[in-house]
Amino acid sequence: MKFFLFTILAICADSARVNTKRNSDKIRVDPSRCADAVPASTMVPASMFSGFPWSSSKSEDSEWCTCPEGQRLLGRNLACSGKATFNPDAVNFQGCDCRVPPAFVCPNECWECCTGSSGDKHFKGAAEFKCILKQDVSTVAFQVADGRIEDELVDGRSCIYPMQRSNNATTWKTYCSAEEWEMQTIPSNGCTSKSKTAKQWEWALEKASEVPGLLWNGGGNMVEMGSIIKYIKDHSTVHNIKYVPLSQMEMIHPIESAEAIQKTAMRARLMRASVSTLDEYDRKFSRALAENEPSLELMSSKEGFQVLEMAPNRYVAFEGNGRLAATRWAFPETADASAMRNTLELEVKQFVLVGEHLAEAVKRITELRTRYQTDEFMALVPPSLEDEDVATYLGDNFPPKTE
Repeated sequence: MKFFLFTILAICADSARVNTKRNSDKIRVDPSRCADAVPASTMVPASMFSGFPWSSSKSEDSEWCTCPEGQRLLGRNLACSGKATFNPDAVNFQGCDCRVPPAFVCPNECWECCTGSSGDKHFKGAAEFKCILKQDVSTVAFQVADGRIEDELVDGRSCIYPMQRSNNATTWKTYCSAEEWEMQTIPSNGCTSKSKTAKQWEWALEKASEVPGLLWNGGGNMVEMGSIIKYIKDHSTVHNIKYVPLSQMEMIHPIESAEAIQKTAMRARLMRASVSTLDEYDRKFSRALAENEPSLELMSSKEGFQVLEMAPNRYVAFEGNGRLAATRWAFPETADASAMRNTLELEVKQFVLVGEHLAEAVKRITELRTRYQTDEFMALVPPSLEDEDVATYLGDNFPPKTE
């Protein structure tokens, strides 16, 4: 009996020695390969057989890498899975990085983004999102391969062929690839964006208080302005945040309604009274200053000043028109080079257009400003900024009297 027991123990010991030898003979992964494949990553210690005599706790026995705590493997390539642990051979030369996952940002090409319904699967189970397109793609001929368009409809994303929305035939939707980490922050309550026409008309109604007479003249001018703004944003791929001299800024339309004139006059008085504050900030008026300085609260805006450079050193503001009028009234034109009118700079978001897109936008804006008589309005300088005085002055001088 003892002989039989010793025989069994000897067989087990031999088996353990054989497995240990096999483990020591296997080709080990160089730990530096993790950092070579993905900077800042390290090798995961082998622990699958932890507790067994032939197991090893040495990191080089592992074939897996991991990102630092709280970070994930991210990047545009599908190999950048969004997971914390990965095989270095699968991601080498794929441009992956270990990063803290940010929140999903809806691309500029989309009015709105959402997760879509649970049955929407267009990328073989991979992460995706629904995009309500800004662009009218009804006349665009896309190149398609395997159900996906080869053209880059949405920057950095693979998308399927666009289709009309079932509840609104005037807008188009597509489904685009996403990264796994993005799914946690993509809006999941469905897309609700309205049609292009509805958006433009609602925008026109919001602006109606500034130029009601022009709106109700068939609404053509105001809707055209909304269309121009959409054209600029759809075709601008570069957005610059910069400071532009007040003297180089131009309005896109006049201020006419009593309510808008009163509000503009009030803003002008506030700006004129804030010279010392503007001096403290080197005569640079920024969104942050307007939002944090109580005396300038009426000059704050969610959108800020948005401009297009029509020609060198000539910027037309298509957002912030009323605030620009107020600033011009507060600091009238003068030959004094040291005056606020010639030294104040405004923080703007510049939408850059080039080539035929710039030419088209300049043409349409020029025609619109001519119909609005914007240059004639900008030439007016109220002698007093009191509400009643400004209203009387503008009423007497605009629109210009024709002989």
